[in-house]
Amino acid sequence: MWLTFDWDDVSLETPIVKAAILELVVLFGEGNVWYRISSSGTGLHLVVANLKWDGETMQSILTPKDFEDEFVMSIRKMFVNEPWNIECNGRLQTDLMRQKGGTVWGRVFTLKNGNISGEWLPC
Repeated sequence: MWLTFDWDDVSLETPIVKAAILELVVLFGEGNVWYRISSSGTGLHLVVANLKWDGETMQSILTPKDFEDEFVMSIRKMFVNEPWNIECNGRLQTDLMRQKGGTVWGRVFTLKNGNISGEWLPC
């Protein structure tokens, strides 16, 4: 499963966000943590991914890394709880239900309510 985050009502300037991003970069390495502004414009999406060159299209493609499901959930739960409290708990709970039901989970939407998320940028 991909390791994605949905952090509502925060910005890159929020001190706890700066600290959380640094924590993720320490955990997964520089160049492996990416963010974008959410479609609402009031939050952030993050993903642990590699930037890979596609020789066919001659473009760089952001490719999320795969992790074991339980590892993904443990990291996301870490950021929903103290001291962070920034991961969207509603999304986490919904993803836990989707996981148990065997459906797709861990997505962050590019288009929501007619609004488009920003482009992915390295942390």
